Amino acid sequence: MAFTKTMTMVRPNTSVNFFKPDDSVILHNRDVFSNGPTAKLLGISSEISADRLTLVVKNTFVNEAAANEFAADSVNVTTRAALSAYCSANGITLTEA
Repeated sequence: MAFTKTMTMVRPNTSVNFFKPDDSVILHNRDVFSNGPTAKLLGISSEISADRLTLVVKNTFVNEAAANEFAADSVNVTTRAALSAYCSANGITLTEA
């Protein structure tokens, strides 16, 4: 059964950029989790609010175990730390569900 992780970021104003992972992180996740016959990451979608202050990102995995594997991956652990630090430094509220 598919499992979706949702991350919501709310920035204080539109002068503050949302966090963007390095291209190498995107390529890593594509190679490790999305490509091939055993793809674990089924898709990523994002939506920004009309006032452009809220960004919602949804990662859909084949199951919860795949989501946990993704979260435990060393590249994603490092990126998650960078995301948290960036949000804290820039007044962005970050929530996950």
